[in-house]
Amino acid sequence: MVNNQIEFNNEYNKEVTEIEITDEYDFEGQLIIENYPNLKSLYLRDIETIEKITLKNLGQLQECTVRDCETKNLVIENCPQIGKLSVENNLLTNLGFIKDLENLEELKINGNTELVKILEPYYNENGLDWKTYQKSIQGSSKNIQELLKIIRDLKEKIKQLEKKQPTTIDNPDEFKKKYQELKEKLNFLLEKEQIKTEELSLLEEKSREIKLEDEKNNITTTDLFKKIKEDKNSLSELKKTNRKLEEKITTFEQTYQAKKEKIKQKEKKIEELKNNVKGKLSSEDQKVLEELLEVQDDLIQSDSSFVRKQLRKNKSMLSSKLTSEEIELFCQLQIEITNLKLEIQKNFNKVSQTLHIDNRTINIQGFNIEGSNNTFTNPSVQGNTMKTKTITYEEEKADSEQQALIETPSPNKLLK
Repeated sequence: MVNNQIEFNNEYNKEVTEIEITDEYDFEGQLIIENYPNLKSLYLRDIETIEKITLKNLGQLQECTVRDCETKNLVIENCPQIGKLSVENNLLTNLGFIKDLENLEELKINGNTELVKILEPYYNENGLDWKTYQKSIQGSSKNIQELLKIIRDLKEKIKQLEKKQPTTIDNPDEFKKKYQELKEKLNFLLEKEQIKTEELSLLEEKSREIKLEDEKNNITTTDLFKKIKEDKNSLSELKKTNRKLEEKITTFEQTYQAKKEKIKQKEKKIEELKNNVKGKLSSEDQKVLEELLEVQDDLIQSDSSFVRKQLRKNKSMLSSKLTSEEIELFCQLQIEITNLKLEIQKNFNKVSQTLHIDNRTINIQGFNIEGSNNTFTNPSVQGNTMKTKTITYEEEKADSEQQALIETPSPNKLLK
């Protein structure tokens, strides 16, 4: 009796050359036959029920029968010597397991209803032309692997290009404008979600009141239900997009505030250092120091030989007044500040790309939302177009209990 994998493993040691199992009932789980280096013949028949059979690393296997086992999935890996294969009277739905069987000469698949239907185009006057099918799936597999490699290579190239592509830090006014647009767009979408939800609810309620008096009314009602279903699907996509954007903006806001606090601390440290060395510097030296910090900032954003040369010049001009440690500390703090600003900018750019805010138009399944005139349309229902008045926002204090989901940063909170 072999009714599960454990009993099979105990019954057949790894040195056997033949395995034959017949007339077993209530087999539990799947059957894995692997790493039998001397196995030449495998015969499984009338075993109920082995839904999945895996044959793996059977280097000498030449004849294999899996018949009347109600098997739905057969996996064959690294069994290159199989010449005869019978899988009759099972529940198989694909023939992918023959793809790598280069020595296969005889194949029997009768009694697998779905499998026979799939292979119908490969039947001719001589029966099933399974070798042509085998070549086709071998070619498909090769093409897929080649395509996957191309995709992987392209992804790697994109990553390399993204690393080389400089990120420009927006000035405070531009950053404020973009951030405001992003949050206006989110609030606009949330408002439309609420409006559309209420509309659909009302439409469903009205549809239930319709009495089917004749065939014509029946057709009209059917169309109405179809439109309601389409609107529900589109609304569902809109909700998913809104939740995704809410999560992204919330995450960005948390990161933004944390990094902004670090920037504030480092800028404070620079001011303290300036005050400490102020007695050593003339007014002209102080201008050179400010220029040093600006050039160091530029160098981080866009590395170039000209900027590096300018940085060395500024350091040289200050070297007679400040120690090398003092100069390097100024530069290091500025590097850290600029990197924090770059991180904020990159994170913000990723969030804004979710809505393609620069294009001012978002397409979400059946809905089209244009931010320029606040128009919200659903082409699946004729005449369903809504125009809304411009939405305005007021800033609130950071400690307000009524603070909006995401606070609009006031000018003094924006990046410097």
